[in-house]
Amino acid sequence: MRWILFIIMAYAVLLVQSTFGGLLAITFRSVGAVGPDMAAALAVFAALYVRSSLDAMIAGWVLGFFVDLLAGGPTGVLSPVGPMSMSYALASGVAFGLREAFFRERPSARFMLTLVFCLIAHGTWVTVQTILASSVMTWGDYGRMLLQAGLLSAYSALLAPVLCVLFDRTRGLLIIAPSGRGRRYR
Repeated sequence: MRWILFIIMAYAVLLVQSTFGGLLAITFRSVGAVGPDMAAALAVFAALYVRSSLDAMIAGWVLGFFVDLLAGGPTGVLSPVGPMSMSYALASGVAFGLREAFFRERPSARFMLTLVFCLIAHGTWVTVQTILASSVMTWGDYGRMLLQAGLLSAYSALLAPVLCVLFDRTRGLLIIAPSGRGRRYR
């Protein structure tokens, strides 16, 4: 993995997400606004093509760290940096482990892996944030936030195949092909 280029791409994806995310958001009366997580699509893309699970987890951690810097907590206050980066690293490791069960270029594979990734990452994040804000959060708030995370996961998974087509154009710049005879890159 070429990390400097990956960090630049992560910054660009999060810039687009923070700029246009509000335009893509759908508001539900019961749970509030739900927008796509474009960083999750990049994390899944990285997990599909990196050499090792460590690279996938580092890529997830970097993206989660950037998301932590941009996101607020569930109660409208700033949240501590760390929960989303750990959640993204965990979800990236799971996506890396599941990638052999799919054909990497298929949109259905990217949809399913992004759905699983987002359910793990955002479900973990919601749980950690609820524990950290236990004095002001109720079980009803926790359930509403989990539902919002599930809707966000589905929305992100629907958008992921389109984003991954764009990311495919940068694969040669970001990912170093495996060395040695007989190894399959695709």
